[in-house]
Amino acid sequence: MKKVMIVDDEKAVVDLFDVIQEVCDFQLIAQAYSGEDAVETYSKLRMKPDLIIMDQRMPGIDGVEASKKILSIDKSAKILFVSADPKVEDSAIEAGAKGFIRKPFGLKELEHAIKTAMEEK
Repeated sequence: MKKVMIVDDEKAVVDLFDVIQEVCDFQLIAQAYSGEDAVETYSKLRMKPDLIIMDQRMPGIDGVEASKKILSIDKSAKILFVSADPKVEDSAIEAGAKGFIRKPFGLKELEHAIKTAMEEK
């Protein structure tokens, strides 16, 4: 089963991923509520996630900057952006994200995006 870390400042979104993890065939192993929290949490994890699902707009550093910092720690980290801001898609991909889906998203769209991001090299 895929191991996933969710990064989003909205508790309701993190809770949603907790509820749908079985349906989408992943295990939520970590969560963070800000960019700084994401970098710190990722660096301390002994068992790294197979995928990080990252939001853009958060207090402190945003998702793009958090992604850059995580990828500087671990170049093999895979990040899927999930954001309501379509203007950030190019920046997210340039920063190293393996995919981008827009909030609100459907369950099938999320499942497909997770699978596709996991297959990226």
